[in-house]
Amino acid sequence: MNYVEPLENIYLNLYIKRANISYLSSLKCQNNNLIKHNLFNLINTGSVLIVILREETVQKTILYIIRNKIIYLSFRREIIKT
Repeated sequence: MNYVEPLENIYLNLYIKRANISYLSSLKCQNNNLIKHNLFNLINTGSVLIVILREETVQKTILYIIRNKIIYLSFRREIIKT
């Protein structure tokens, strides 16, 4: 998917069924700049979730690791008009 329009807000909706963790985070962007945050750490119910976003391929490269296992998470982008 290509996102050619300027992004004001990017939402990551990460859901892990096994651990029942639901995490919603908004990442602020300016104009056409990509996400400035490279690393997010989520510690919840004894589980460690590491999400690595590479700036140059943010919509393509996402690494999910929990308890040393790669699991499936959903990735969603939304443009919020204010």
